[in-house]
Amino acid sequence: MSNSIFTSVINNSNEQDPYLIWQDIKTIYALDSLLSVFQVWNKWLDIQFDQDMNTYISQMEEILAEFSSIGLKVLDELIGCGI
Repeated sequence: MSNSIFTSVINNSNEQDPYLIWQDIKTIYALDSLLSVFQVWNKWLDIQFDQDMNTYISQMEEILAEFSSIGLKVLDELIGCGI
């Protein structure tokens, strides 16, 4: 854990209680994760085929890479629906 994350999470009120530390980590970072999922999902929904299959597939691959980068696995069935 980097020093900046450590100092933003660990404080006098929770330093002896791992459960409180975990709760604080989830409170601070869960919203960022949820926002990231929402943003990438919206990009997925915005992909439109516009007479250029290469561009369409490139856009899909780019968004799938973003899903992967935030730790989400997209089901093959969902990808199939996008095609």
